[in-house]
Amino acid sequence: MVKIVIWAFVIIALSACSHTPYVNQNPVVSKKVDLTAIDQKVAKLDKIVPNKPASLKTDVSLSSKNFETQKFITKLESDELTEAKRKWNERHIAVEREREQRKKAEKKRRLEIARNKAEKKRRLEIARNKAEKKRRLKIARNKAEKKRRLEIARNKAEKKRRLKIARNKAEKKRRLKIARNKAEKKRRLKIARNKAKKKRRLKIARNKAKKKRRLKIARKKRLGKKRYKIARSRSSKYYKVNGLYGKQIARAARRTGVDPRLLRSVIKAESNFNARARSSAGAVGLMQLMPATARRFGVKNRRNAGSNIMGGARYLRYLLKRYRGNKRLAMAAYNAGEGRVRRNGGKVPSYTKRYVNKVLRGYHRSSKKKRRSSKKKRRSSKKKRRSSKKKRK
Repeated sequence: MVKIVIWAFVIIALSACSHTPYVNQNPVVSKKVDLTAIDQKVAKLDKIVPNKPASLKTDVSLSSKNFETQKFITKLESDELTEAKRKWNERHIAVEREREQRKKAEKKRRLEIARNKAEKKRRLEIARNKAEKKRRLKIARNKAEKKRRLEIARNKAEKKRRLKIARNKAEKKRRLKIARNKAEKKRRLKIARNKAKKKRRLKIARNKAKKKRRLKIARKKRLGKKRYKIARSRSSKYYKVNGLYGKQIARAARRTGVDPRLLRSVIKAESNFNARARSSAGAVGLMQLMPATARRFGVKNRRNAGSNIMGGARYLRYLLKRYRGNKRLAMAAYNAGEGRVRRNGGKVPSYTKRYVNKVLRGYHRSSKKKRRSSKKKRRSSKKKRRSSKKKRK
């Protein structure tokens, strides 16, 4: 019975101890438990009660006489035990709370450290990213700056190259202009020299003609009147020309040495003895002299028949001398010009063949007539000689 009662108290005490609420949940506000005082009380209880309160084992073999003592002892045990348990529980709870608080504080500290580390890491990462961005931006700027400088350098080089090309072109143009000016000066100098040479030659020719004329006059003076009359009569017989403008043709033939039959044939082909004839090209007179030809051979008035025939005769003498007596080439050059004959390779051009044939045909006809007349004269002279011989005999 006693055991049952004791066990009931023990169970009730344990249940009460296990369900005792916390005095204060806040570890900071709760008072510190005096663990030394609790330990002393537990030691006293151990001295009074032979067994420890934790075991709660009592001697069942106690007599009824000692019931009251036992009751007191159990009561004392139960009171002390409950007090000790409560204090122990408080101590345990305080220790647990402190441990939990330490754990929480440690966790909080570690969490704070971890957060700080993470924050530091994040900030370091941000700083690194910023530095990386800054570095990349700097690299990009440097690249852009290099590119810009390279572009500027290329533009400068291109400008320099174009300027050099322009200068070279200007230099070439200037040199070409200088060369052209030199060539022009040279050409003008050559023309001036040629003019001077022509002028000098013309002057020499004129001087020669004057000398010749003076020499001829001197010779005539030396010969005297008688010999001059004989020479004149002989020349007049040789150069006697009948028909229109016979005297002018004979005088021109005498002075130039050109055959009068050729002169007459040329006049027939050129103007048909019309002193007022004028061509579309500007040729005038019996011999159809051009202005340049007239100036060249000293003809002042082309419309005058005598001057015109004299100029034509001089021109024919020049052409016959140039082509070494070749009458066909001389007639071709008289009609078409010396340049055309030269460009044709020294041959008669096709469009002047008709003219050349006409002139030479007329020349040959007149020469045949002269031969016939000379033959008749010879025959008559022979007859006269024979008759004179017979008379002498």
